[in-house]
Amino acid sequence: MTKVGSGTQVAEALTGMGETLTDRTDSGALKTDKAVLLPLADLDRDWQRIGARDPNPLADAVLRAKRAKKWGEDYAQGFMAKLDTAGRIHPVISPLAARTGRMSATDGLHQLPSSDYVVRRSILAEPEHVMVSSDLQAIEMRVLAALADVKRMKEGFLRGGEKFDIHAYTARLIKGDAATPRDRKVFKGAGFGKVYGGGIQTIARQTGATEAEIAHAVAAYDRAFPEIKRASTRWQRQAFQNDMVFVSAVGRRLPLDRDRIYAVVNYACQSAARDVLGQAMIEMESSGLLEYMRLPIHDEILASAPKGDAADVAREFERCMTMSLYGVPIVAEAEIGGRSWGSLYGASE
Repeated sequence: MTKVGSGTQVAEALTGMGETLTDRTDSGALKTDKAVLLPLADLDRDWQRIGARDPNPLADAVLRAKRAKKWGEDYAQGFMAKLDTAGRIHPVISPLAARTGRMSATDGLHQLPSSDYVVRRSILAEPEHVMVSSDLQAIEMRVLAALADVKRMKEGFLRGGEKFDIHAYTARLIKGDAATPRDRKVFKGAGFGKVYGGGIQTIARQTGATEAEIAHAVAAYDRAFPEIKRASTRWQRQAFQNDMVFVSAVGRRLPLDRDRIYAVVNYACQSAARDVLGQAMIEMESSGLLEYMRLPIHDEILASAPKGDAADVAREFERCMTMSLYGVPIVAEAEIGGRSWGSLYGASE
């Protein structure tokens, strides 16, 4: 193999190593994209070891080579090309960019790798300031519980407190006190499959579990939280009756693809999560936090605050992001880092 970017060469090399590839592109070629390579390298979506198999060294090397190229060209060089004379980047925030209503930021800032600090180290707070990140906790699952009125899930959020772990709670609910960390991972995959529309095969790849195990977990999930499946059926029916348009909780019209009608759950949750963040940002502006705010990114607000005031600023961000959605508590956790954004992801500064 001579070209990391050649899907054909990568597929031939992996097949020669004994791997079985089944997914194909529309043209019939074997797929070697990230979704295929991560499980072969025994990595989840956050690039953490799954522990399901021996990592294929070629899949691991191809993934890391592609990632390094993207970081260098799309992010590092892209940032340098956009700098003004003061060393600042001025991204454009699109408040309703996605079909789901989610916000986006230009220059790749909303697409950075989720669990790595390397690129984020280049984003700095003001001199004598530190970075503060305030993140909505388990927002997708909280919104799902609220919109679908999932009784046992709502009960968990109401009684569990701010540090409540919905996925561990689900594992114990279904498996009892003997539930293991692996059970948590499997039921987390099943839950996110409900929110994002992932099928059995996709969830199996992401968790390292077998498809049979995931199918069993999804069925158990449906028995524990039957309101989710009923809400999905109801929302799909309403969309069909409305010319393939789903009307969100606040009346936003979200067009759906006829062959992906199952995505209505994702659209409902993503749209409502965006509105929760939007409401929190309105509260932040009213509370005098605008001068500290730098970037809304998914379910997170990134801020730059003077070192001496950082703790007070962080608490105020948490307060602004705390609310109730149809009886489900929405909570946030603020973290204070060093001067770089990367310090919030493991970098020393």
